[in-house]
Amino acid sequence: MTPFSHSAFATVAGEVNKANALYKQGKFDGSIDGYQHALSQDQDSPAINYNLGTALYKKGDYAQAQGFLEKAAKDKNVIIKSRASII
Repeated sequence: MTPFSHSAFATVAGEVNKANALYKQGKFDGSIDGYQHALSQDQDSPAINYNLGTALYKKGDYAQAQGFLEKAAKDKNVIIKSRASII
């Protein structure tokens, strides 16, 4: 994992929060953009990979979603691993 300053972490968290809000509204294109931007700052985040994968899945882009969900499923976090493996 790449070390982040507090402000960099806040930026990533803010991007994810905005993308989550768009996802909940069914605005998958906007949420995908937000997750991709956050992922560019934290490529190894299982949560961001999972969120991006589910947004792509909801949009119908199953092939691209699979790669992100598989990456999330490799994480040690049992909750994310189990959720990513179901889809």
